[in-house]
Amino acid sequence: MALGGKAGSRLAVALGLRTSQSALLRLVHRLPLSPLAPVRVLVVEDWAWRKGRRWGTILCDLERGKVVDLLPGRSAGGLAHWLGEHPGVEVVSRDRGGA
Repeated sequence: MALGGKAGSRLAVALGLRTSQSALLRLVHRLPLSPLAPVRVLVVEDWAWRKGRRWGTILCDLERGKVVDLLPGRSAGGLAHWLGEHPGVEVVSRDRGGA
């Protein structure tokens, strides 16, 4: 689950299982999401879905070291909406990007 389809497919072959990258990713996408614990310290970082073409925002819980959410753009409005839905955030760390 942590490394995605290609690494999982190589591991499956080593274990004597036949499967494809796509099949493994479909299984991962069907897994239920664990409930989100309240986030106190949030890291906000821009990242590329497609380098130079499509950008998003990744939100991480700094205390737990886990990805909390992926936002489809890098606008301040999207982040403000997310923060409005998660009032427990006390500290926000953000890069110095222009967006």
